[in-house]
Amino acid sequence: MADSFDFPDTVANWQALTRPRSSDLEDTRLQLHWAAQLVSAIGNTLCAARSDDSHTNLEWSETRQGLLSKPSDTDPSVRALLRFPDVSIELLSGQQTVATLPLEGRRFSEALDWLTAAVATAIGQPQLELARPRHALPAHRVDPNGAGEPFGGWQPHALRELTRWFSNGDRALRELRSHDARATEVRCWPHHFDIATLLVVEREHANDPHSEVTRSLGVGMTPGDGSYADAYWYVTPWPYPAAPELPPLEGGGIWHKDGWVGAVLTSTALRNPQAERFIKFLRSALAACEGMLG
Repeated sequence: MADSFDFPDTVANWQALTRPRSSDLEDTRLQLHWAAQLVSAIGNTLCAARSDDSHTNLEWSETRQGLLSKPSDTDPSVRALLRFPDVSIELLSGQQTVATLPLEGRRFSEALDWLTAAVATAIGQPQLELARPRHALPAHRVDPNGAGEPFGGWQPHALRELTRWFSNGDRALRELRSHDARATEVRCWPHHFDIATLLVVEREHANDPHSEVTRSLGVGMTPGDGSYADAYWYVTPWPYPAAPELPPLEGGGIWHKDGWVGAVLTSTALRNPQAERFIKFLRSALAACEGMLG
């Protein structure tokens, strides 16, 4: 069980977080959230649709320092990458970058048109029309259905900090998955821009891996959202207990009870030594939330 696992790789490779004010990250975070919809258009348009929208999800690449789309169901297959350090979109065929677009000064619609043309050329489908996933996103000036202003004006320190959050998050969740066979693939979900795995405790039909999940633990990291402006870690039981007993959490964690029930560790509560405190939180949160499921 992960509540007794030490996460040695996460500790050894932890990237120290500077924990700036959430207001210093917000604009950059929201621009990356919107930019992620561009790369997600590959899976949304060129992969077989899944009822859980998993065809649109993204994968963190530590090597490339960004979020990768699903490989397209085409021949040749292509993927799109959102690189965090320079906020650019890359089109990949195999391991080769075949086209690159820096987003600075580009409108969302321009970037989507560029990606569409680049993909159409790469896969030999000149009539291709890429479409981003249609889900509600946080309001921002780059919204093509709003002000439609160009991307840009992000803060370099914010890009570095957000890169560290995703890097730490991906590494810890992958290590959790390697230790717990119940964990699903670690993925970033473009709707909420969180990176997460699901520990499947029970399915409707135990012998059918595709049947509905009836009890689970969601474990993930979000760089900030409508619940907390700060980046935070979370562990949530499903279904949410009606009147849960909420034991104390280690590592600075707190319980969230407004709209959803879960253990939370925000960036402002993450003190030194960061990796060790995070792991104390994670282990105590997993034990507490699994206990709620009976």
